[in-house]
Amino acid sequence: MLTYLALAERAKIKIEEYRSRTEGTLDRTESTFSFTRISVRVELRSPEPERAEALLQVAKKHCIISNSLKVPISLESAALV
Repeated sequence: MLTYLALAERAKIKIEEYRSRTEGTLDRTESTFSFTRISVRVELRSPEPERAEALLQVAKKHCIISNSLKVPISLESAALV
C-alpha cells in the first residue's frame, strides 16, 4: 500500500479511497510450514480509474515486501470512479 500511494502521489493520481485484502495459503513442507500462495485484492476509487489501476502493477513490481517473499503473489483489482 505504501509503495502504491507513494507512486500515485508522484504520478499526480488522486486516490480517494484505497482498500485491500490479503489472503495466504499456508502448507506444510518437509520440515516446516510455508506460504505457498498469497493473493491481494485491491479496491480503489479515483477520478482516473484506468491510470490508478495500471499503477498497481508498477507498485507490485517495486514493492519491497513482495520482492522479499519467495512465494508468488497474485494481484486482483477494481478501480471505480
